Amino acid sequence: MRKRFKWIDWYSIRTKMIVCFLVISIIPLFILGYLSYQYYINDLQSSVNSYTSEVIERVDKNIETYILDVDNILNNFDDYYTIQYLRLDEAGDIEGIRKYTVRLWETIQSIKKMKSDLVDIRIISQTGQTISSQGIYWTNIDNSFYSNILEAKEDRHFVVKFPYRDEFNRNVFTIGKKITSSRLSAPAIICVDIDVSFLNRIGNDIKLGERGYVYFTDGAGETNYFPVDTNNPESLKVLIKDDKILNKAKGSIAEEINGDNYLVNFKQSEVTGWNIVGVTYANEIKADFSKISKLTLLIGAGCLLVVVLISVYLTNILTNPLRDLRKVMTQFADDNLNIRAQVKTKDEIGQLAENFNYMQNRIKSLVQKTMDDQVKIRKMEKKALQELIKPHFIYNTLDSIIGLLEQNKTEEALDLIEALGMFFRTSLSHGKDVIRLRTELEHVQNYFEIQKFRFFNKFDSSMEVDDDILNYETVKLILQPIVENAIYHGVRFIDHKGIITVKGYEQNGLMILEVIDNGAGMTAEKVKHINDVLAGKEKLKDENDYFGIRNVNERIKLTYGDEYGVKFASELNKGTRVTLTLPIIEN
Repeated sequence: MRKRFKWIDWYSIRTKMIVCFLVISIIPLFILGYLSYQYYINDLQSSVNSYTSEVIERVDKNIETYILDVDNILNNFDDYYTIQYLRLDEAGDIEGIRKYTVRLWETIQSIKKMKSDLVDIRIISQTGQTISSQGIYWTNIDNSFYSNILEAKEDRHFVVKFPYRDEFNRNVFTIGKKITSSRLSAPAIICVDIDVSFLNRIGNDIKLGERGYVYFTDGAGETNYFPVDTNNPESLKVLIKDDKILNKAKGSIAEEINGDNYLVNFKQSEVTGWNIVGVTYANEIKADFSKISKLTLLIGAGCLLVVVLISVYLTNILTNPLRDLRKVMTQFADDNLNIRAQVKTKDEIGQLAENFNYMQNRIKSLVQKTMDDQVKIRKMEKKALQELIKPHFIYNTLDSIIGLLEQNKTEEALDLIEALGMFFRTSLSHGKDVIRLRTELEHVQNYFEIQKFRFFNKFDSSMEVDDDILNYETVKLILQPIVENAIYHGVRFIDHKGIITVKGYEQNGLMILEVIDNGAGMTAEKVKHINDVLAGKEKLKDENDYFGIRNVNERIKLTYGDEYGVKFASELNKGTRVTLTLPIIEN
């Protein structure tokens, strides 16, 4: 494929930007189409769910109103004649209840005529003796329905039984409540059987789309009654089996059964305890959506073509300044440090050009600074070596060697010569600027040996350096000037024997070196002055002041950075502590 499109630079930003424009354009188009589809479907589903919920609410309201009317009818039986009949039944007075039986039977017959759907009204005593429009007979009251009636609380004083076939094979549902009185030893029961034709009238009049319907289940989810015509093969009904219908008071779910999608709305009636379920075919909602899908695809294809043309135009505008900047960078890489990029815009590309020019200036400045620092370091090292090879130091040391030889102390003279040789060999270090701490400590130890002999052991020295840091890197010749300062300005003029200790340890990710003496010390003002000079806060009038200390401090900072260096702490007549802070670098 690449051979066919040789004119395309597949690795150029221009090509990548065109591809990106296409990708970020295609993705929103797909997302827009998908979201439009989902929004349309969800909106229809929301409308269907809202309408179905209203229908279910209306069905529930109609059933609730009817049952409450029946409840009011049942309250008429809580009268003298009913209580007297039940009381005499408890006493077993068959003769006494005859006149009350006729009165109750007449009342039942008259109330049945008040509502066409009433099939029967039954009064059941605690013994099971039953009087109804069908006559007098015995009823077994040990089933769960009658138990629920007798256990009903005052705030729910009636119980509704789901549609079933009664003893006379009639399709009914029943409303029952208990009859209580202080004159009765136990409550009795009154039930009203209602023909399910009442539910048929409610269910058959409901239209949920072309094929939708409503049905009822009891509290356990059993469906023994369907208030719709199932004899028509074109309207076979599907029962939705979902635990959510049983576990929630109301809501909506989506179900797929045998390849058909359904929108199901349900509510549990507070009066009956039944679940009223409304089912709508989701496929009816999506039937007209194919036209919208085709229109969306057509619009998307047109938008994609426009995006291709615009992306080619825009990428040319955006990448031309980048190509110009690339040329400038190539020339800069070829050691043309004086070239500068032209800033033509104020956008990110223009800012990039400005930053490139700033970077060029910084690089040029850093190159010059590096060159200047190298010159400065060399000058300092030369000066440091000159300080080490002071004529009086060499003269005094050689004079001491001659004195030893004249006294025939050959061994001591050889030790002093060896220490002097080692001292100068470490000073040279084969021209290296950085050495191991171990070598730097050997250099200081040799210096100690020479100076102890010269000052007739006026002071003692010790090394307390952790073995773990001996191979760490350090700038050479940084401890000897500090030790020299401790000798000449610290322990030289004290009456008691001086002690100079060199310590070394690792702390908080840094290498700490300390030179501690018990010499004359300094005032707090002088310590502050020295530290301010070392930190660059104060300038000296005479550049020779504190030269050795400043030399060490500046070489450390030039090598490792301004956060490292030398710091003094001292008390008058008690001694001085000089702390050198360096980074941890394995050598």
